[in-house]
Amino acid sequence: MRNKFFLINVLLLFLTLFLGVLGSDFFLVIFMNRFDNGFFSFFKNFTYLVTIMAIFYFIQKWFVKNKLLFFFIASIVVFSISLIFTPAIINLSGEIGEKLNVISTERQNELFQNIEEEIHKNKLPYNINFALSEETTKKEGNVFSIVLIKTNQSTINKNEIEMILDLIPKLNSKFQLIFYDYENKLFISLIFDNQKTFIDCAPFSKCKEIKYK
Repeated sequence: MRNKFFLINVLLLFLTLFLGVLGSDFFLVIFMNRFDNGFFSFFKNFTYLVTIMAIFYFIQKWFVKNKLLFFFIASIVVFSISLIFTPAIINLSGEIGEKLNVISTERQNELFQNIEEEIHKNKLPYNINFALSEETTKKEGNVFSIVLIKTNQSTINKNEIEMILDLIPKLNSKFQLIFYDYENKLFISLIFDNQKTFIDCAPFSKCKEIKYK
């Protein structure tokens, strides 16, 4: 009987860990989005968070009622740590995952070659600067970088960017397309995830100019 009682308390302690992780997730969603996704979405997430806190409260009442000081303190510590540090752990695991997906130098050169061949086949006025692409990829760490140089004096435009994007094979990491004009001046840099979904663009003035923002 005593063993069963002890097991119940251990399970409740693990439940507080799970509640802390969930609570952290809902708190971040509420804090980051607020009313951006509508009042109903905000109210739903807020209700989930209140429910989590209510469950945690009743677990604490159970420990107090049964005079389980160790479990009472341990559950507060576990809940607090999981609530506070879950975002940092998720972020760190994401960074580690991206670093593990960094493309080898040999594979980079192979990709540069294949992409440039496709660019030329489609008669797009660009060359890939292999050395600068490799150097930028190494510098960025977890973002595969492709540096493209315009081969004529026409303006870099969104249509050309989209056509080049279509030629990029599926990758396991984020990647960026960095465009230089004919005079070898930096024009624009665009970042995409591994599904080719647009993430960011710089500088803002150029992004706005070609309507890529």
